[in-house]
Amino acid sequence: MKIEYVVKRKGRPHIAEVLQGGKIIADLDESKDFVSVLTTMNGRTYYFTPRVDGKIIPFSIMVYESNDSQRKTILKIKGNCFSHGGQMYMIGAIPEGKSAKDIGRSKYICRLVNFPFDDMDKIDMHVREKLGRYRGIEVGQLSGLGSIGHKITLDEELEEISLPLSVSSYLIYSTG
Repeated sequence: MKIEYVVKRKGRPHIAEVLQGGKIIADLDESKDFVSVLTTMNGRTYYFTPRVDGKIIPFSIMVYESNDSQRKTILKIKGNCFSHGGQMYMIGAIPEGKSAKDIGRSKYICRLVNFPFDDMDKIDMHVREKLGRYRGIEVGQLSGLGSIGHKITLDEELEEISLPLSVSSYLIYSTG
């Protein structure tokens, strides 16, 4: 089973609506200090900040939920990598069995196979430089990058973080 979202820009880059099955399920708005706020129709609120570990890093974003006293990190993407369920994933990776020439305009999310790390904070500088060489099992696809309809399709294994991951990919790749 695949999970599919479409993020449609409404005016300014950080203002959008998220659709699933043609129905609006969440609204994205911009807040102060480069923080974007996603409010779902069922009342959940997610905060997206480009500051990861205190720094603004290209292709990185931190997603958290917050109540009165504490923040709970939902997703941390650092340099296109994130971990979930003890597995490492990479946005923009090349799936096994495909060449870079076959990919076209879509970007793929891949679970890294035989990767020696399960947490991106443990990846050292030498490995990070060679990440583009790692192949993985395709678990998602991003298309319509930078255009009005940013479409994200994900496998079930990412269901728990599918909405924050979809909006994160929109913010990283479509808003410039």
